[in-house]
Amino acid sequence: MTVTDQTIDDLLKLARLEVDAAEHDRLRDDLLRILTFVEAISEVDTDGVEPLVHMTTAGDPLRSDEAHDVLGKAAVQGSAGFTGEYVRVPQVVE
Repeated sequence: MTVTDQTIDDLLKLARLEVDAAEHDRLRDDLLRILTFVEAISEVDTDGVEPLVHMTTAGDPLRSDEAHDVLGKAAVQGSAGFTGEYVRVPQVVE
């Protein structure tokens, strides 16, 4: 595939980007390298290859979703102020 200056101009317009001439040339060269790499990958025979879902066979290292009391009111009372049953904190937004 050929990558022309018009191709780069069209992509820049779609992305609403403005670049100088040097960056324009670098983008053209980078896009050409990417497309060459994709063309090389598309030549690989993948018949009979199962799609890859995860990189390893290890499962998801998720913990069980169980509710428990991390900091009770009694644990916080010594270092925080309370208004009723709510913790009072310093104002951070004006």
